Amino acid sequence: MGHTARETRCLRVHVSSLRLGMYICELDRPWLDTPFLLQGFLLESLRDIDIVQELCEYVYIDAVHEFAHTHEQHSRHDHPAAPDKRPSPPAGKTLYSVPAREEQARIQAFHAAAKRLARQMLDDVRLGNALNVQQVKDTVHECIDSIIRNPDALLWLSRIKNKDEYTAEHSLNVGILAISFGHHLGKERPDLEKLGLCGMLHDIGMTQTPLEILNKTSHFTPEEAKVMRRHAEGGQRILLDNQGVYYGCIDVCHNHHEALDGSGYPRGLTDQTINEFTRIVSICDVYDAITSDRCYKRCKSSLDALRILYEGRGQRYDTQLVIEFIRCIGLYPVGSLVELENHSIGIVTSNNPADRRLPSVYIIIDETGETVRQPFTLDLAKITRHGDLAPYRIRKVLPNGTAGIRLQDYVARGLQLA
Repeated sequence: MGHTARETRCLRVHVSSLRLGMYICELDRPWLDTPFLLQGFLLESLRDIDIVQELCEYVYIDAVHEFAHTHEQHSRHDHPAAPDKRPSPPAGKTLYSVPAREEQARIQAFHAAAKRLARQMLDDVRLGNALNVQQVKDTVHECIDSIIRNPDALLWLSRIKNKDEYTAEHSLNVGILAISFGHHLGKERPDLEKLGLCGMLHDIGMTQTPLEILNKTSHFTPEEAKVMRRHAEGGQRILLDNQGVYYGCIDVCHNHHEALDGSGYPRGLTDQTINEFTRIVSICDVYDAITSDRCYKRCKSSLDALRILYEGRGQRYDTQLVIEFIRCIGLYPVGSLVELENHSIGIVTSNNPADRRLPSVYIIIDETGETVRQPFTLDLAKITRHGDLAPYRIRKVLPNGTAGIRLQDYVARGLQLA
């Protein structure tokens, strides 16, 4: 939008002043750096306002568009549309009992053991052995304890991925994401235990998929795609044959590829027949899959994954849950690779609870494109307080592996949460 248009139609407002019925025509950041796909949208619910306040400091509103919409609402109903009065779920804690770095040191050995357990679990089932449900439950319990202490540590470790172990790591990661998301939503521990179990076992049916299809490096043929899709029904059968599995877990395993609009599989279920836990695990499943390297596809950035989920809201995915998931993950989750306005590149090593747009970034490539001999950490919040932030604002989120920077390599060299 040009300068003249902004002067004549758009007003700059701080996000604290947003109200229902306002039409957002411009943000304080590039549209591509947010999950909003439409360049211009109406604030129709309190949830819409929540997510804009999460991502922006100020926005531009189109007063003409707002007036036209308000007038139309009055003409149709004699009063403006009623606001969305449903209470927003708790936004998750921002102050934790343990610092992220301390929790990382505490949980690192457990996380490595949990990855081994996930591999062993899939191997056992593939060989026809019984599923050790108690081991999975024990792993879930440890994950819950860690996430309650500080979720950043496990979320950081869950970003360290090996495409050759995708299925096992994906199972563990979806369990971690489901617990973290449930915690953000204010779920009590019994529900967190169920969500973690659902996440870890949602893809158990993949053990019945031939390895030559699972490990294929090119696109699937139509027949191979049909075989892959059978994992939902296969997983249901596996879990029905095992004692001690929470019944809702069987439902999630069977239905995690269903979509609200009926376009999913295996049964084409629609909105009312897909339960909340299935909706939660489906979102976590898609997010982790998109942000992981697979045999046939390179990973995308966290922001790309959030944008894809946002695009599918109300059609494939639950709208309010997508919005809350975006708030839970944030624009710059720990472990993200980001480029600053001065073109330097680094890894996000901590969140700033007071303003999640200003994390700490471990700089690896400088503004000239050269690798830094001695990488260093920039605390963007401190720069804001003591200098000009403009060159150091985050310009974009990059996929892991961009410019040869892989999180797992730096963690192996000793990189820790800030």
